[in-house]
Amino acid sequence: MNNAFFKSVVPALLAAGAISWAAAQTSQPQSAPADAQPKRISLPQIEPPPLPERPGRDAYVIQCGICHTQRYVTMQPRFSRKVWTDEVNKMINTYKAQVPPDQVATIVDYLVSIRGAEQK
Repeated sequence: MNNAFFKSVVPALLAAGAISWAAAQTSQPQSAPADAQPKRISLPQIEPPPLPERPGRDAYVIQCGICHTQRYVTMQPRFSRKVWTDEVNKMINTYKAQVPPDQVATIVDYLVSIRGAEQK
């Protein structure tokens, strides 16, 4: 490499490193004032949507509400029974939802009854 390169770049790199090292040595973590209080925020309470009272509602609310809100299903498109079955099985197999096997059909029936494609 060119000798002029070393004469111009190396001192600049050394100076930058020295400045960084000096800054790191003098930096102190910031501490909170003695009278500081934790910040608090209040979020609005949003009521869950009223879900139709049909067979399987309780199983849906209990089993599916562990991971997401009741509102989630109301935002989904109308799916066929096969798609709802696949969705419930995905929650069980992929996301490890602990839905008892004897409640799967009940939950699917409920989902189809409120958000099924065959419903108009």
